[in-house]
Amino acid sequence: MTRPASRLWAQVGVWCAAAALLPLAACGDGGGASTTADLPTSTASTLVTTTILATGLFLPADGTPLPPDSPAQARSRAVRLDTTLLLDAAGRPLLVDSGAEIPFNLFADAVYTGVVDEFTDEGGVLSWTGYLQDIEYSSFFIVHTAEVFMIHVASPLGIFEAAVLDGAIYRLYEIDQNQLPGGEG
Repeated sequence: MTRPASRLWAQVGVWCAAAALLPLAACGDGGGASTTADLPTSTASTLVTTTILATGLFLPADGTPLPPDSPAQARSRAVRLDTTLLLDAAGRPLLVDSGAEIPFNLFADAVYTGVVDEFTDEGGVLSWTGYLQDIEYSSFFIVHTAEVFMIHVASPLGIFEAAVLDGAIYRLYEIDQNQLPGGEG
């Protein structure tokens, strides 16, 4: 399965900005024109990071204070979920077909496309399971019950979870496996 050019170029822009290999303007937008050419590199990198983090399943919940991270959390951020990717206006599930794609914009350096393998509805408990596109040994699951989501994304590149904090606000965090008993170091 190939990625649309616009999504590929968005990821190239993130890779360039995150790795600081090139000024963002050198990465372009895939169409030959760069909308960030007149911005300083740090501003352009921030713009791309903000755009990527605002596009996908996880929306920024800026200004939301987070309780302190536990030692097992490498990093975290407050988010809202773009539930319109998973549920229609009446609360019915979307992306139920095998092969459907879910954009996981976890952190600026952790942006993946989830591919649905299976969807189940067990008495109103909805679950999506699958893998991360182009990443071996990866998996994800999303469970929705009682108006709350639980999300787990795992690969050799990291393990991430999102759990409800308060109402529509979730804590998205990366697990620091070195801090867990038996963790690899």
